[in-house]
Amino acid sequence: MGLHWRYQLDCQRRTNAGGQRTASVTGFTLVEMVLASVLMAVILGGAAATLLVANRSSGRQGGLNELESLIDRDLAAIQALDRRFSCCTGSPCTADAATIAAATTCRDAIGTGTARPPGNENFYSPRQSAIPTTAENSAWTTFRTACGNGTIASTFQGLLPTLPSAQAPATLNRVSAVTDNAANRLQLTYTGSNQGSVVTTRVVNLIPTAANWCP
Repeated sequence: MGLHWRYQLDCQRRTNAGGQRTASVTGFTLVEMVLASVLMAVILGGAAATLLVANRSSGRQGGLNELESLIDRDLAAIQALDRRFSCCTGSPCTADAATIAAATTCRDAIGTGTARPPGNENFYSPRQSAIPTTAENSAWTTFRTACGNGTIASTFQGLLPTLPSAQAPATLNRVSAVTDNAANRLQLTYTGSNQGSVVTTRVVNLIPTAANWCP
C-alpha cells in the first residue's frame, strides 16, 4: 500500500515537472509579452517619426519650388516694367505710355514725330537735337540731376508691381532699397518661409535701363 502510494506520487511529480517544461517551451510568459509589446511600440514609433519627417521634407520642398517660381514671376514683371520705364520726359521718370507719347522730348523729330518705342535707346532719355529746344534743354537738365541723386532708382522703386502671394502656410516677402544714389542701384531682397522656417533668400541688384543713358 505504501509502495503504491509512493509510485503514484512520483508519477504525479514527473507529470507536473514535464508539464512545466512543455509550457516554458511552447508558450509565452508575461515578461516576454511585455517586452514584445514594448519592442513593437518602439518600431511603430520610429516608422511614424520617419514618415512624418518625410512628409515635412516633401512639403517644404514643394513650398520651396512654389516660392522660387513666384520670385521668378515677380522679376519677370519688374523686367517688363523696366522696359517701358522712361526718363525721356526729364523728371519725374514714368512708365505711363500716354505721358511718354505726349511729351515733345520723347518724339523722333522736333516734337512732331512719333513717340520712340521701348527698347530704342532714345526712348529712355530726353531728345537732344542739334539745336535743342527750350523743352529739350529743360528735360535734359532735370534728367542729369535725377541721374546723380538716385531719383531714377527711387521713382522706379515706387512703381514696382505687387508681389505675388504665396499659398499658405508659405509666405513671401520683398524688401527694396536704393543702395547707391550715384549709380541709381536698387536692391531687392526676397525672403520665403514655409511652415515657419526660412527656406529661400534671394538678393537682386538692378539699375533701371533709363539710368544707363546718364551722362
